Amino acid sequence: MKQIDMIKSYSQKRCLVVETNPDLRTLLKRALVDFGSEDVDTAGHAEEAIDLCQRRQYDIVLADYELGKGRTGQQLLEELRFQGLFNNSGIFFLISSEVATQHVVHAIEYQPDDYISKPINRDALRPRLDNAVQKKAALIEVNKALDKKRPRSAIAACQDLINEGESKFIPDARKILGELMCDQGMFEEAKHMYSGIPADKRPLWAQLGLARACQCLKELDSAETQLHGIVSENDYCVEAHDALAKVYEAKHKFDKAQGALIK
Repeated sequence: MKQIDMIKSYSQKRCLVVETNPDLRTLLKRALVDFGSEDVDTAGHAEEAIDLCQRRQYDIVLADYELGKGRTGQQLLEELRFQGLFNNSGIFFLISSEVATQHVVHAIEYQPDDYISKPINRDALRPRLDNAVQKKAALIEVNKALDKKRPRSAIAACQDLINEGESKFIPDARKILGELMCDQGMFEEAKHMYSGIPADKRPLWAQLGLARACQCLKELDSAETQLHGIVSENDYCVEAHDALAKVYEAKHKFDKAQGALIK
């Protein structure tokens, strides 16, 4: 997308910055305005952000992970999604000085679109936010279907994008497609889709998806093998440990299940 098109795209976005530090809050607002946004609100804590979201629908939210009063940016995202105040077409970036936060993202049901580490670098923020804007545009039909609670329509929209074979966001469409297939009980289809990605190029989400599909198909040995491979390389992947515990439980290996949960 050309720079002038990106500026036009930002000009149509309603943005919200949620940050306890007033200086950083101002910096982020100024950055969004410089990118082209003409409508940027700010909040100093989660409660204020929720109040704003109850009155307005935001397209882009940049939220600090540590929001004080025992609340986190992740909890803010979960609450906004749960209350239906932030749709699937929106972009949510989590800002954190705690790099370890990224390691447990796989255990989170409502995942942010990206993480930005402090100190904030505008030159690093711009391309990542541009990419997120372009990805949401490419997946617009998928996200519209998800917002309307029409998973089968979302599956069809993912398949249409994949079949076109031109978008750089086809891997993202595959990721959503696999999750939706599993959610809809289409485990054989999901397994086929995940298995179609070469093993040496299979990203973590595809490895987890394949293990989930195998587990649901009662192919427990295959699921266990997949999950052992994941945790050996991604020890902080909580979802893999949790899934491994369920596999052990299904195989009546309760001591191993407990060990996986403790891990």
